Amino acid sequence: MEQNELFAKRIVMRPSDEKTSLVEVKKDVVYKTSDRGDLKMDVYYPKGSECSKGMPAVILIHGDGPWHFLQTIKDSGQYVSWGQLLAASGLIAVTFTHRSTERFSKLDEAVRDVEDALAYIRESGEQLGIARERLGIWVCSAGGPVGLPTALRNKAGDIRCVAALYAIMDLWSARAMLPDLDEQTLRAASARAALEEAPANLPPLLVAKAGADRADLNTTIDDFVLTASKQNVSLDYYLHPDGRHAFDLWDDDLRSKQIINHTVAFFQNHLLEANSGS
Repeated sequence: MEQNELFAKRIVMRPSDEKTSLVEVKKDVVYKTSDRGDLKMDVYYPKGSECSKGMPAVILIHGDGPWHFLQTIKDSGQYVSWGQLLAASGLIAVTFTHRSTERFSKLDEAVRDVEDALAYIRESGEQLGIARERLGIWVCSAGGPVGLPTALRNKAGDIRCVAALYAIMDLWSARAMLPDLDEQTLRAASARAALEEAPANLPPLLVAKAGADRADLNTTIDDFVLTASKQNVSLDYYLHPDGRHAFDLWDDDLRSKQIINHTVAFFQNHLLEANSGS
């Protein structure tokens, strides 16, 4: 598939045109300036929502790749689809661009971008219409090492739930291919290590695994799920037995749609319930 075709591809369960018409978008909000220029976010709102009161928000953290692809990834079909779907479901959704890790050699830069995006949302919540104390995190693929440890080590208590779809949970299994990463960096990038180090009041988690994905990636998910179980963490776990990596884009089948539905409901349950007073 050509890059332009991949960029345009939408998720297999996107909102109808009627529901999309009920979504508003604030585009290209600059949250920081880097050596790659301005880094931007888009904020999706339910149309007509009373954002002056502040609404819960889901922050979507994308995977990795070369910078020429990532620099506009928030405008790709996948992230536009998820932004519209979440906003049509009564939540604010934030998509943003972080820099490439360049095969994890610059992982720290991408992690700082995620931290700075979260800091911007916390500082500018009132202007953005976001309830800063009611945030959800969504990650996929190589967004795992970039975003999950930050979400799980969160001390502010404002991240109420975290969802990870076909995500790399740590880099130890790929250590042979990443010889320049030392033990400290590997541990810092590990969602499993963050789980072990995190306080007892971890937010509820949702994890989805693609059965036909790479074995080494799925091993990291298995290890994470086992650790979460041992620690009695609230965890919703979904397996797509035949699903490929990025099944929300590639596998137009019932199981993909079920997992997408479960993910949206997960955020609604933990963020909108909080909105009503829990």
